[in-house]
Amino acid sequence: MQPQPPQQQQAQQGGFSFFGLAKNAVMFFLVFRVIGNLSGPSTAPVTVSPSDGLTAPGATPLPLNKNALVDRFSPDTTFNFEAYLSHNQTFDTSSIKVWSGKGISMDYKDSNSRETFVQIPCDDYLQNNGSMYFHIFFFESSFQSLEEAQEKQPSLVFSKSHPLVKFKKRPRIKQQKNLISGEEKFSTEELETLTKDEIVGYWTPNVTINTIPEMNAKYFSSIPPEFHHHFSIKGNKLFPTLYFNEFWLLSNSYPMINSTVSQLNLTMNIAPLGPFSWMMILQMENSFKIQQQILGTSDSESESESNVLKRVLTESNPWLLVLTFVVSILHMVFDTLSFKNDIQHWRQKDSMKA
Repeated sequence: MQPQPPQQQQAQQGGFSFFGLAKNAVMFFLVFRVIGNLSGPSTAPVTVSPSDGLTAPGATPLPLNKNALVDRFSPDTTFNFEAYLSHNQTFDTSSIKVWSGKGISMDYKDSNSRETFVQIPCDDYLQNNGSMYFHIFFFESSFQSLEEAQEKQPSLVFSKSHPLVKFKKRPRIKQQKNLISGEEKFSTEELETLTKDEIVGYWTPNVTINTIPEMNAKYFSSIPPEFHHHFSIKGNKLFPTLYFNEFWLLSNSYPMINSTVSQLNLTMNIAPLGPFSWMMILQMENSFKIQQQILGTSDSESESESNVLKRVLTESNPWLLVLTFVVSILHMVFDTLSFKNDIQHWRQKDSMKA
């Protein structure tokens, strides 16, 4: 019998190989998918509101089979859009049109990315913790205006609304003192005003509306139930998905609204977003909320932790992030191998004598 190479002898003695690790990983993945399919069949019912057709929390449930869903529009349909601002959560006649456009399709063409900028007067209502909502409507390009589409065929109109003012506690401000002159930055009256534990409004300076081109009725059954409220369903018709993306906005991007603010800047964007990127954003947002519930942290603490991760992803070099990820994976693998070798070494010891 020919002697085996040292590497092969070591692999047989240790009982470990990269092939075995890959095989175990594949088996774990297959078992996980089988268990998931057994515990959650694709024919599970979803809840739909009969009033507006949206899978929104608190809506009156209406059973609907996922497999019965069909797309309301064909993939080559083009749309016009109109955007409005209003102090009311629902669209009404007092809403002011701030943006409109034509010829948008639900695909990845460059022509489907739009952007504009407006300045909004900050009235007394907003300065005193008032609200502002952004309403955007899409309708078939055969109609020249939203009013015409709502009059002739309102079933071909779909929309989404989003609040532009976020209400949070005023940040704590500490007294600062000049060590040379000894002067304090804030007077006693100013410090009392700035340290009040009150709720103030923060303006959203950027509104990004993402269209999800490939998210149609065919793939709806693979979406986790906790994300169904992002879809618009009327009857058994699935409308194109619209998503207000604020994931990359950091907390310091929201200016505080007070009596000194006379104008508010608003940048509006429409851009397609791939389903994989969209699901990654939803999963990360959901994980932040779950972590906050488990740890019992406040909104400001949870927001601070998420901002650290977002800042790392946005300000770091992508290649440096990839290198850090690869090094972390290798470090984890080598730690596992080292721990395994320690266990094998001490299992073969019959005595603790040196």
